[in-house]
Amino acid sequence: MGMIAEPVDLAALDPSWRALLEAATEARGRAHAPYSRFAVGAAVRTGSGRIYSGANIENASSGLTVCAERVAIWKAVSEGERHFQALVVITDTGATPCGACRQVLIEFEADLPVLVADTAGHAWMTSLAALLPDAFPRVNYGMEASVMNTGAEQEVDMTRHDGRWAEQVLARSKEILSTWVEPDTAAVTPVLSGAQVAGYIDHTILKADATPEAVAALCAEAAEHAFASVCVNSSHVALCAEKLQGSKVAVCSVVGFPLGAMLTEAKVAEARLAIDAGASEIDMVIAVGLLKAGRVDRVCDDIAAVAEVCHARGALLKVIIETCLLTDQEKVAACLAIVEAGADFAKTSTGFSTAGATARDVALMRYVVGPDLGVKAAGGIRTYDDAMAMIGAGATRIGASSGVKIVAGAPS
Repeated sequence: MGMIAEPVDLAALDPSWRALLEAATEARGRAHAPYSRFAVGAAVRTGSGRIYSGANIENASSGLTVCAERVAIWKAVSEGERHFQALVVITDTGATPCGACRQVLIEFEADLPVLVADTAGHAWMTSLAALLPDAFPRVNYGMEASVMNTGAEQEVDMTRHDGRWAEQVLARSKEILSTWVEPDTAAVTPVLSGAQVAGYIDHTILKADATPEAVAALCAEAAEHAFASVCVNSSHVALCAEKLQGSKVAVCSVVGFPLGAMLTEAKVAEARLAIDAGASEIDMVIAVGLLKAGRVDRVCDDIAAVAEVCHARGALLKVIIETCLLTDQEKVAACLAIVEAGADFAKTSTGFSTAGATARDVALMRYVVGPDLGVKAAGGIRTYDDAMAMIGAGATRIGASSGVKIVAGAPS
């Protein structure tokens, strides 16, 4: 494999990578390769946590052949995904993506982690940046890089995160608020089955007195109900990874919790250690005080630093803005910073401050981040009706310690 990749022990892969490898292997079995007899399977995990797989599809006119990686990425993009966390490719020989696939992938993620595997049980870890160091650059013709919202492109220079940039983002936040029409969230309430709503839930235990036994019980409940993840403090990650091994339930760790007022380096270190212990999702808390002081630039850089370590290790990043402490303008500015920093979710609350999630805040956050980023509602969500209100307002994840009760409240 050469200098661009490092060997990986498949037996030591964390569950998130194993799930991708299984999806890619299954897709490879559907390859249409009558001419080369070289079947390829690929799977990508998106910013929303979904997995899209693809197989190579050959054609008698060889130029019309499509690689597995592009099938997977195009499926995801056509479903509205724009952010990607990890890619797995499996072939007989452990081949890396072709140059065209590399360029297509790098359009969306400049340094996507890539696992290549062969059918003999060998694997190597690399990245898009290593595979394509001289990619064609993305060009924003005729405009500076900009904050994108509700289809409109506003001239806000996003290339410099400094005081001037922060002022521009705050000004843009006012403009966004002036165009937002507060929805009647009570009028949009979906009806989901217990199994459907379970897929939204991050089953949570974050109290200081949580014992290993209570955490193990949380994992058992999550596995039984097929929740999206368990969300725990970083000291419990290794236990959760052990208890949930072989299941599809992700392990999520909070970082900088619950105040967000620590050094960026401390958040980065905690995120790295949590991921190395088995977490595939991180929920970090922003520097709320810096946001209140108007330093959106420093908030953005804080998020970006954690996003970098998460994405380099194939983990999702959710960013808690603690809505109960913010004005509407600050909520919008925080969401713009999350988008700019490359995180995967905006999250309402820690559940440890003065209030939790509201459907109104979820709707505002969804309006700002657009359809591609995830929005997680957390704090005070205790019933099925509470969860439906948040999902109806635009939430794609629900953080709750009452997951079992929520599922039990679903209509039969």
